Amino acid sequence: MTNQPPQYPGAAPQPQPSDQGWGAAPPPPPHTEGFGPAGAPLPPSLQPPKKSGAGKKILGIVGGLVVALVVAGGLAFARGALQEDKTAEAKQGDCIADLPDVKEGEEAEANNAKPVTCGTAEAKYTVVGRVDNLTAAQASSDGVCQPFVAQGAEMIFYSIPPAGKGYVLCLKPT
Repeated sequence: MTNQPPQYPGAAPQPQPSDQGWGAAPPPPPHTEGFGPAGAPLPPSLQPPKKSGAGKKILGIVGGLVVALVVAGGLAFARGALQEDKTAEAKQGDCIADLPDVKEGEEAEANNAKPVTCGTAEAKYTVVGRVDNLTAAQASSDGVCQPFVAQGAEMIFYSIPPAGKGYVLCLKPT
């Protein structure tokens, strides 16, 4: 005699206990319509759309361009800050400091030239004249500061970009 529930006519058959003994896992539940076992693939109509790699590629390219522009802008700013022409706005009556000592007819870089307050120990030269829109050849000519000799002009300082026109400052010692 077995210990089983009674069977009624027309009733669904009941699962029989397994022969695995006490503590054995129960059998899996029967398949229910509309739901599959865990891990079963979804039908195509319910699957999420597949993402293409094109969006990631475009995002990567745009990101790379943004980084390149930021780096280029930073370099341009740094170059401009390092090569800033501090005397570009100097005008008649301003004073200039830090010009190198040069012999007549010679040229020297004056990267540290800057406007300073007149009457201070830094002030070495006073601007007695300014001539704009000159090429390098015009700026280095002998007569460029001739109109300012009467005011004491003894030397010139000029800044001319590599391909363009610049200015000349006619200076006298303070």
